[in-house]
Amino acid sequence: MYRAIAAETTQPALKLTEREKEILRLVSDGLTNAEIASGLLVARETVKSELKRIFHKLSHEIRNRTQAAVLLVKNGWL
Repeated sequence: MYRAIAAETTQPALKLTEREKEILRLVSDGLTNAEIASGLLVARETVKSELKRIFHKLSHEIRNRTQAAVLLVKNGWL
């Protein structure tokens, strides 16, 4: 089962769609874009686009999956 993102109103994670949260959980679990795409039945480019949108929503300083995962764990959002 996926881990839930905490629901504090001050967290940028709340601005994410359910699909974006799902993708972020899968990234945090260590899955590659190809694995995520396969599991969600979408193209790898779709996952890549979603991740760019997620990074932008979380912080303009987040540029990759590792930074996003660190931010989420550090702030207890996952």
